[in-house]
Amino acid sequence: MSAPEDTVHDDLANLSLNQITTKRRSLNEAVRACVAAGIPAIGVWRDEVEDLGTARAARLVRDAGLTVTTLCRGGLLTAPDRPSRRAAVEDNQRAIDTAADLGASTLVLVAGGLPAGAAAGICEERERVSPTCWPSSSV
Repeated sequence: MSAPEDTVHDDLANLSLNQITTKRRSLNEAVRACVAAGIPAIGVWRDEVEDLGTARAARLVRDAGLTVTTLCRGGLLTAPDRPSRRAAVEDNQRAIDTAADLGASTLVLVAGGLPAGAAAGICEERERVSPTCWPSSSV
């Protein structure tokens, strides 16, 4: 079965490569592969960006003529204790800054699962990690 005629596109203008699909390659290699394939955008992963340094990674992508569509990942907000939750929030603030520095319009979040030994159910955990529950004194 083929796709309907009106959904087939000859150009790649809306395509973005998620870097995890090239995990065994460096960010530099993934960028070069995008350019070679005519893919105009890339979703990058924080570990690769941190390995290069944010400014250098941003320059690499920009100089190749690519757009950063996503930075993956932030989140992991379900730590069981207050100091760990505070550390997670601070890490997410750094992720937001990195996404902005890269020009990424989206930061991909992985919320995290229930902490080991959590007595609360999923509904209680959702409430606990909700941004409305994060006044600065309770993180």
